[in-house]
Parts: sequence; structure tokens; C-alpha cells
Amino acid sequence: MNRPLTALVLCFIMALMPLAGCVSQSDVDSAIADHDADIADKQNAIDNLTTEVSELESQMQAQDAFISALQSELSNISNQHNSTLSSYEALQSEHSFVQAQLASAEYNATAHESQITSLGTQLDLANNHIAMLNELMSNTSNTTNESFVQISNQMAQMNEHISNLSALLNYSTARHQENVSLVSQLTIERDSLSSALNQTNAALIAANATIAGYEQMIAEAQADAELQSSAWGLMSATVLLPTLHGAPSIVMSGTGAETTFQYNSSLQDEHWIMVEFCNVSMTDDDHMEFVYSWIFDRALNQDFSEEDNRSRRATWSGYEFEPNECIFFTEYVVSNQYNTSWSFPYFGMMTDLSNSWIGEFEMTVNVCTSEYRWQQGCEIANHDFDDDQFGPYYSLSIDDHPLHASRFIPVSVSGDPCAWNWSTSGINACGVPDDCTERSDWQSGPFISDCASVFIFDDNAYGSDNATLLNASLAMIYQDGAYSTQDVFVCVVDADILVVNEVYNELNVYVRGFGTSNAVNITGNHAEGTVSGELGAQVSYSNGLYSDINIHHWTDPNGIC
Repeated sequence: MNRPLTALVLCFIMALMPLAGCVSQSDVDSAIADHDADIADKQNAIDNLTTEVSELESQMQAQDAFISALQSELSNISNQHNSTLSSYEALQSEHSFVQAQLASAEYNATAHESQITSLGTQLDLANNHIAMLNELMSNTSNTTNESFVQISNQMAQMNEHISNLSALLNYSTARHQENVSLVSQLTIERDSLSSALNQTNAALIAANATIAGYEQMIAEAQADAELQSSAWGLMSATVLLPTLHGAPSIVMSGTGAETTFQYNSSLQDEHWIMVEFCNVSMTDDDHMEFVYSWIFDRALNQDFSEEDNRSRRATWSGYEFEPNECIFFTEYVVSNQYNTSWSFPYFGMMTDLSNSWIGEFEMTVNVCTSEYRWQQGCEIANHDFDDDQFGPYYSLSIDDHPLHASRFIPVSVSGDPCAWNWSTSGINACGVPDDCTERSDWQSGPFISDCASVFIFDDNAYGSDNATLLNASLAMIYQDGAYSTQDVFVCVVDADILVVNEVYNELNVYVRGFGTSNAVNITGNHAEGTVSGELGAQVSYSNGLYSDINIHHWTDPNGIC
């Protein structure tokens, strides 16, 4: 127990003793014991949370190491696969060459067999002819000398022909035997190559299966890591596998300032879609207040209250919990409604925060249901993470969050709406002039915009620029730099204009047809308010100390509009 704190408690009890009449030592000991137990409980809760965070970090590190090991093994298997594939291709080439040789040898053998058969037939005919001549000479007694000589010559010619045929037959037979031997040799070689090809092909199939297995394992590990990342900064939350719980998904679409969410799932029960924007780097409450008060409700065209739509996730810095500011909204889905859609007029105002000067924002979408959580509707609820549990040092770090100690389903988000892809400063995010959104930080100097919505975020000091907004029905101007003077000219007479001016700046807004009597000059003092123009324009403003906001009536004398 903390000794100074114990002494303070004892002094307090002793000071009250005269008023109490009589305080026994056992009462004092009991009070001290209760206080010690309370402190021990708080420390135990902190230790448990610290252990939980440490275990989660260890799991994430182990998962990363597992993925890296799988990727390394996959690389090795891929190299072996490529080497085997090269060997397979070489064997295929050699096999094809041997197969061609074998085909040629088999053709030659067949040709020689035909030639041998033909020569044998001719030899038989020649022998028969000789026999016939011999028989003719022996049976003819009155043959003239001339006829005898003629028959003898024919027999000599036939004997020579028979000799030639015999020599050719012997040669062809020898060549045939050579081709038969070659065919046998090539057949053995071909069969050997075929066996090697089959083995290599089996190795390739096995390698492909191994690679597919590793790729599947890596994909599953990455999906699991991504799934668990949805629970960052949440205490005792459980992430449910989407494929086993309705596979909820959102496809975003839109070509201009408006963005549509097309939602699909197979969830039968009623549930709530929670769209959350968390700033993973924001420590400035003023900026978060600006986002909440000025951007959030206008981006979604809904009204929100701070108690219901602001929350915090907590991250462990190594020695204490640190808060991450979050803003969220929910959409209700009735039971057995497997698809629906929502549209938001200026959703780009929020998506722009994902990469802006305010800080690094992250958007996540999850499903809350009465079946999977303690509270319905993703409401802020106290899940024993109250301020007193962790003491004053943790009251700002661990705040109520709808997903603390709950079970939720991550929603797959896809699509490529215009508002989601912000271009560089001064360049239209969309291609349609009358329905586009433009963001600028005046880095490139003065500019003219013909977009329907324009957001100007300026954090430059000592600037002096101007902007002319030709078609903007919505304009937001945030001046965060110091010692800057900026002029904005608005052509649309009924535009909705948001003006925030931090300290040591001058911001002049010229609204066409605003009306001289409606003009406002706020000088040097902190002030907030809303003024309306004669033709329907509405200007909401917030002015910082030592700054000026001047809202002017403008007649467009040069006909710019």
C-alpha cells in the first residue's frame, strides 16, 4: 500500500474521532483494509488489461512471423517449381527428339521389310524361270544350236540377276536388322524418358498443390490478421468470422459528392451497421471537435449528439493507455432484409479525413446485433470500463465504446466512388463539372472551382490567397494557419457555407446577393453563430481569438459568376 496515502487516511480518521465520539482500532483497520482491497482491485484490473493487450500484441507478432515464414517457404517452393518446370521442358524436348528418331527408324524398318519381301518375290520368280529353262533344255533334243545358245544366255542373265537380288536381299536384311535394333533401343530410351516425364509431371502437380496450399494458408492468415485488426483498441471484444455470420458487405458507388452504400448479407435477425471513423494520430481535441461539430452531420445529412456518436478506442503505449478519438453512425436493418441501400449527400467530407492534415483517419464498418452483443443498436453502454475502475490517470484513456466487451461482425467494404478517391489539390475529384467535389489547401495559390461542393483546408501561415466558387452549393473553409489573409467569393446565392477561423487570421467571405444589412464582421473575439442572406444563403461561423471573419454582400461587379 502507498504509505503517504495510508498516513493521509489515518490523519483523516483521527481528525473525525472527536466528532464521532468513539472510533475503535478495528474500525480504522477495517477502513484501511477496504481501501487497500479497492486499490488492489483497481491494480488487478489494470494488470489484466495490460496482460490482454500484451497477449494480443504477441499474437499479432506471431501471426506476422507465421505469414513471413509461409511467404519464405512459398518462395523456396516456387523456385523449386521453376527448376522442375525447366527440367520438365528439357525432358519434353529430348523426348520429342527421340520420338522423331524412333518414328524415322520404324518407317525405315517398315520400308526395308517391304523391300525384302519384294526382293524375295523377285528371287523366287528368277529361280522358277531358271528351273523352267533347265527343264526346257533337258526336254528338247532337237534344239538348234542357235536356240541352245539363246537359252544359255538367258540362263546366264537370270543367274546374274539372281546373284544381284541375293546381294541386295542380304544388304536389305542387314539394314533391316540394324533398324530393328535401333527401334528397340529408341523404344527403351523413349519409355525411359516417358517415365521421367511422368515423374517430373507428378512432381510439378505436387509442387502446384503445395504452392496452392501455402497460398491458401497465407490468404487465410492474412484474412485472420485483417479480421483481428478490426478489434484494435477494443477491450475484451470478439470478432466473428464473416463467412460464418451472414457475410455482410457494402459496395460504395457515386460519381459526385453523393455516395451510396449498397448493403448485402444473409443475416436473418435485425441488426445495425456501425460506420466508424477513428483518428489513429489525433491528440488535438479542438480538431476532433471541428470534425464532429462541422463535418459529420453535414456529410451524412443527419443530426447527431456528442453522447451517442463519439467514442474512443484505447491503445497501449507501453506504459499507459492512450485514447484514439472516434466518430460513428449506425443504420438499422430489419429482420429478413438481406439488402438495402443508404445515400449520403457529402460523404466525401468524411472520406477526405482518411488522408488529411487533421491526422490519419481510418474507416471501419461492423455489424452489431442483439444476438452478438450485450446492448442493441451499437449504443454506447457501460461495460465495466468506467472511469473509477482505472483511476484518474485512465479516465481519459478508456472511454465507453459500443464494441467494448461485445461480439461483432466486420463488414467487407468495396467500390470506387468518386468521393473516395481524392485527387491532388486544385484538381477535380470527379469529371462532371456540375456534380463534382473539389478539395484544396491553397498550396497552388488562388484558384477557381466549378464544382458543386468545395472543401478548403488551409494550415499555411502567412498566406494571402483567394478562391472563386462558381457552382458550390456547399462550401467549407477551415483556416488553421496563423497570420494569413484569405478571400473566398461564392456565386451561388443560396449556398450553405461553413467557416472556421483559428487564431491570428483574417478570413473574408463574399456571398453574391447576401444583402448589405446581413453582412457580419467578427473582430478579435471568439464567437460562433449562423447568419442568413437575403436570397437563402446560410453561413455558419466559428472565430478564434485575435482573428477576424468578415461576411460580405457581393454583387459580382465583374460578372465572374
